[in-house]
Amino acid sequence: MAHSISPRILAPLVLALTSACPGEPLPVDDEVGESTQTDEDSTDSTDTSTTGEPSFESCDFEWIVNTPILAGDATPSAYAPLVLEGEELFIAHQIGAQGQLDTRVTRAQQGTGALISSLDLDLSSSSDLPLALVRPSTGGYAITSTDAIEGAQVWRLDDQGALVWMASDPLANFARGLVELPEGRLASLATRRVGDQDDDARLTIYALDTGAVLETHDYGGEVAANGFSLDEAESLVVGEDGGLFVGLDVYLDWDTIAPVIHAFSPLDLELPLWTTPLIAAEGQLVHLRSFVRTPDGLLVAIHQRYDATGMFWITALDPATGEIAWTVGRDELELPTIEYSNARTIAASATHLFVAGAWRTEIDAVDVWQGYVLELDHAGNLICHATLDDYVPEANTFSTVTEFMASGVDASGDLLLAGYSIAAFNPLLEGTLALAKLRG
Repeated sequence: MAHSISPRILAPLVLALTSACPGEPLPVDDEVGESTQTDEDSTDSTDTSTTGEPSFESCDFEWIVNTPILAGDATPSAYAPLVLEGEELFIAHQIGAQGQLDTRVTRAQQGTGALISSLDLDLSSSSDLPLALVRPSTGGYAITSTDAIEGAQVWRLDDQGALVWMASDPLANFARGLVELPEGRLASLATRRVGDQDDDARLTIYALDTGAVLETHDYGGEVAANGFSLDEAESLVVGEDGGLFVGLDVYLDWDTIAPVIHAFSPLDLELPLWTTPLIAAEGQLVHLRSFVRTPDGLLVAIHQRYDATGMFWITALDPATGEIAWTVGRDELELPTIEYSNARTIAASATHLFVAGAWRTEIDAVDVWQGYVLELDHAGNLICHATLDDYVPEANTFSTVTEFMASGVDASGDLLLAGYSIAAFNPLLEGTLALAKLRG
C-alpha cells in the first residue's frame, strides 16, 4: 500500500525522484520577498463586513512575506520543515517548475521575515522532496528526503551546502522524523518495507560527524486479520533526558488506521516505556500529523481523519506515563462552518499551543480556502483564531490558497509559520513561499 498523503487543495502530488549531489549556494536579494502588513489587509475573514458578527476572537498576523519560488503550473509537496535558531529561521522548501522541483534552504529574520540568503540544493535528478530539517549544534544542515530509487535519504551538509555524508535505505521512504541526540548522534524515522504485506517504522541512529549507522530499531503493530501490517512512521520528538517519543500510524484493517505514540528511555530504544493509541475507531483512517513537547511537560499531538471532512483532534499526553490528559476535536471549538480541513503543524510556547494548516469554509455563501492558525491554552481551550485569504466579496472570488506546513515558537513566545501560497484557479499565477508571524 502506498503511503497516504492527505488530499491536496489543487492537484495530486506526483513523485518521480532520483539521486544527485547538492549544488552551490546562491545569494538572495532581500528585495525579492514581498511583505504584507495585515493591519491594513482586507483579507481577514473575521471582518464583520464580509462574514457577519464572528463568534470567536481574532488573532492578528504581525507580518506575512511572500516570495515567488514556483512556476505557475507547479504544485509543491505537503512538507516545508522550519527551524528557529537565534534570531533567524531556516526553512527547507521546493523551488522550480512542475516536474523539476529542487530544494532550497532559505534563511530569514525572525523579527521581520526579511530574506537573508538561500542555499540551492539538487537532491534528486527529477524532483526533490525535502521532509525534515535540523540545524546540528556543530553547524551545517541535516535534511531527509525521499527518492524513488534510493529510498529514504539523510543528507549531512556544511553551511555552504557541500556534502559531508549521505545515507540511503532503498527499502524505506518518507523519513519525516529527524532529531539531534546527545553525544554526537542523529536519529531519523522512516517507513520501511519489510515484506510484501508488512511496513514498519525504522529508527536509525547515525554518528553525526561520519554518518556511520550506530543502531537501528523497527516498530510496528500486529498483523491484522487480513494478513497486512502496513504501519507508517509519522513523527519523532526528543525528550528532555535524550529519550525519544516515536509516532506512527498502526494498520488495523482495510478501513481502520490508528495513530500511536511510543516513549523510549535513552538507554533502551527497543522496548517502549509506554504505548498510547490516540484514537482507534473502527472504519476510520486517522493519521498522526505531528506532535510537540511543551515547556511545561506535555506531549501534544494533532491527528486527522482522511475523509471528505478532514476532521482533526488535538490530544495532550503526560510524557512520563502516556496517559491522555485531554482531547478536543475540531468541531468542539468555536469556529466557523468548516467543510474540509488540513491540520498540518503544531507548535508550543510556555503558555500557548498553535495549530495551523488550511481549510475550506463558507463566506457569503462562497466556499473559500483559507490558511488558518488556532491559538489554545495548555488545557485545550481556544483563545483566538487567525485566517488568511484573498476573498473579494464584491466579486465572490479568491485567487490564491495559503497553506501553512511548518511552525515554531521564538524566544518571546510568538509563532513563526512557513508554507506555500498557490493559485486556486489560474495556472499562470506564480506560487510563493509564505512566511508569517503571529503574536503569541
